[in-house]
Amino acid sequence: MKKFVVLVIIIVFVILFGILFFKAYKSNKYSSENLYSLVQMGIENMHDMQNVCIERENEYGVVKFFYKGNKVKGLYDGTLDSTLSYSITDLDEGKRYMVLDEKKLIIIQKENSIDKGLQYLVFNYLNNLNVELSYIKDEKIRGKDCVFVKQVGYRKTDDGTFQADDEAGEDVPAYWIEKSTGFVLGSVMIKPTQTSATPYAWVRNITFDVVKDSDFDLPTDYEIYDITEYSITK
Repeated sequence: MKKFVVLVIIIVFVILFGILFFKAYKSNKYSSENLYSLVQMGIENMHDMQNVCIERENEYGVVKFFYKGNKVKGLYDGTLDSTLSYSITDLDEGKRYMVLDEKKLIIIQKENSIDKGLQYLVFNYLNNLNVELSYIKDEKIRGKDCVFVKQVGYRKTDDGTFQADDEAGEDVPAYWIEKSTGFVLGSVMIKPTQTSATPYAWVRNITFDVVKDSDFDLPTDYEIYDITEYSITK
């Protein structure tokens, strides 16, 4: 009987130790530092956007982006904007070309930056602001094995202390990050206590080395409306 009791105690001890070890491992695995490293890995896997094609989806439609060198093309599916067919930004020229196929018109304006998307937006937040990521849970979503995290920012209060955004009860950004690549695939605004949500925006079909120089060719027979002299440089 004593041997049985001792055996039961040992088994219970092993189980409790395993639970505590697993919790400690999970906590360490998904610390803010490790989540930062995961996003950083995604930046590295994007190859500096030198030859990348990405589709971004939200409730307004899908935009397909082609990145190569200092150029980016945004191809619209017609639901986001009924008139704009696509746009091309060329940083070497400092211009953005907005092409309206239906009207056979090209509008040219000044541009000095490229929107590299959600991955770089989150990474810049983490580097430039009082912001960190906080782990919520593991989640398999849209066929992707991700971690679901929320963004927590810290603001200085009147008494000189810092308060987290989630402590103020305000909605905070949340993201789905793919474990194997570090790609930030989805985003949404959530309540601080929320543990589940549906993506508002989703990045899909990330492909590399498929963008051609010809993807940035412009029509030669369209009317051109140049407003670069009136555009406000960002």
